[in-house]
Amino acid sequence: VVRSERQGAILAVKFSPWEYGLQLAVACSDGQVLVLSLPKNQPAVPGSEEPARESLLAQRRGLLAEASAKSWTEETFHAHDGGVFALSWGPAASSQASESPEDTVAGAQGGLAAGLWPRRIATGGADNQVRIFRHDEMTNEWADQHHFQSGEHR
Repeated sequence: VVRSERQGAILAVKFSPWEYGLQLAVACSDGQVLVLSLPKNQPAVPGSEEPARESLLAQRRGLLAEASAKSWTEETFHAHDGGVFALSWGPAASSQASESPEDTVAGAQGGLAAGLWPRRIATGGADNQVRIFRHDEMTNEWADQHHFQSGEHR
């Protein structure tokens, strides 16, 4: 159980793509998005001969089993006036898109593997707007990367 000092109701919860580790994004009725993460210093599954994805999934299952004893970190940012009703994580990477250096996170930054796109969360809120937030690994802050004004997303 993770307890937070949120002032409003929790309207949606989504897991991040597995490449980012164990993270949850929480949409709140007070207009905030809360991102909960377990520390990334968890060891890999020892002696595993599984492919990387299977190894990480096995590790995630083990982390979930131990999550109540761990300390979650919290990141919060304001997304919408009147509440966040929906959210979705962006993909970690795509084999269909060409990647430019500014669109990927270097392996040394934030512990993410080279070639991963920065974390992104799309949100929809009571203000009739859809917004895309991008996490900046250098400043460790979430920024409004793009938003569709009310009426633009019909």
